[in-house]
Amino acid sequence: MTNNAVPSQPRTAAGNAGRRCPDDLWALGEKAVARARRWADESASEPVPRSAKLLSGILSDPEGLTFTTRFVDDVVRPTDLDVASTALKRLSAGRTDFLPPALAGAMGLGSAASRLAPRTVTAVARRVFREIVGDLVVDATDKGLGPALARLRKGGNRLNVNLLGEAVLGEKEAARRLAEVSRLVT
Repeated sequence: MTNNAVPSQPRTAAGNAGRRCPDDLWALGEKAVARARRWADESASEPVPRSAKLLSGILSDPEGLTFTTRFVDDVVRPTDLDVASTALKRLSAGRTDFLPPALAGAMGLGSAASRLAPRTVTAVARRVFREIVGDLVVDATDKGLGPALARLRKGGNRLNVNLLGEAVLGEKEAARRLAEVSRLVT
């Protein structure tokens, strides 16, 4: 597995001539690139879970991130299955060719079947998508967060927990989000 985001060749002294940053910052950048390259090399022999391969394929398309974000925000997150079902139909009507063929087909079939059993189809779609993004997006309810964090911490993993939502706008919103994250993780 290769990582195209990590430069394959170190920059030469001639390539550094046009830089516009202090030497210490430049050196720090070179160290960061070297570390990223080392991590990429070390991880190349690690097995890649099927769900990670699926998500990587989806996100490799420019529309994949938008689709994934919309699916999580509009289908997975709502507590009202009718709202989620409407969103699933809307997403199914859009472009899905960046999805693996089985998932694209399931989206189309799910959209058609949702006319007869919208809640069932939406519940199945949520479960399938959670399998793909399960390590990245977890249930932030009091009931779901603890077990999800415990599962992700196995093996000594350290986590970075963020609430999904729009950008923090102002001190009041920042304080509210900090209080909510603190409540969830303590």
